[in-house]
Amino acid sequence: MSSAWKIRVDPLVSEESRWHSSDRGPITTPDAIGDALVATLREADQEADDEFIASVVAFCGRQVAQQLVDYERESRLLAKLADTGRVVTVLLQAARTAAEVAPAGDEQQEKEEEDTEEETQHVNRLTRWRRTLAEERARRMEQVYEPLLSDDAQLTQEMGDETQQLEILTLMRHDVEIYGAVLTERETDVIAELYTQMVRRSGLVVGVIPRWFATTTSLWTDSVKTEVEMGEGAFVRQVSIWKTLRHPNVLRFYGACHVG
Repeated sequence: MSSAWKIRVDPLVSEESRWHSSDRGPITTPDAIGDALVATLREADQEADDEFIASVVAFCGRQVAQQLVDYERESRLLAKLADTGRVVTVLLQAARTAAEVAPAGDEQQEKEEEDTEEETQHVNRLTRWRRTLAEERARRMEQVYEPLLSDDAQLTQEMGDETQQLEILTLMRHDVEIYGAVLTERETDVIAELYTQMVRRSGLVVGVIPRWFATTTSLWTDSVKTEVEMGEGAFVRQVSIWKTLRHPNVLRFYGACHVG
């Protein structure tokens, strides 16, 4: 068994995480998305005879885990929903690696592939990984978010206070604008309906999202993030100035979040 996963991934997560090397088989999380993919990458590393292959798999696992860490730590259902497009994009990219290192089908399907060309095998595996992810996404909508549409008490609780409501509405709109192409019709409809219900209940309106807007997950995982305390108006004015500043001796400004 390789130690690459323990070295690269375990330090990022808790022992209870689906990513931890002590786990065996798929670990079912509340919203299910990515469970099969995480288990496959983890087990591909555990079963690898080649240390180089194990290191490649562990590196991929670390990259994906870093990009999903904020999502997995988030407990608010609506905040997680507002991150759907980005999370799906990360998992679809990771599926390409999974298709190289491990199958997503059953044993019979793998036997049928033995005599096919390597490129065809990769395409078949990638297709099955995408189908598995699609099934998880559909199950997530059915079991977690569609029931929320008709549960007034839970929706009220999940909305939080006015600051949280504005944050979630902004993140929902931003996610659809940036990642709308990867969302299914079902996901888009659920997000739109919950967005509408939140607007109706809160009376809040989200205007045009500034071009400089960035979430904590939209920058590089090792980028420097700084919290500031000032009014929204002063914050927006200062950000507008920083965004236009270009000087070789000044660190470039990449984005900011004015809600939450």
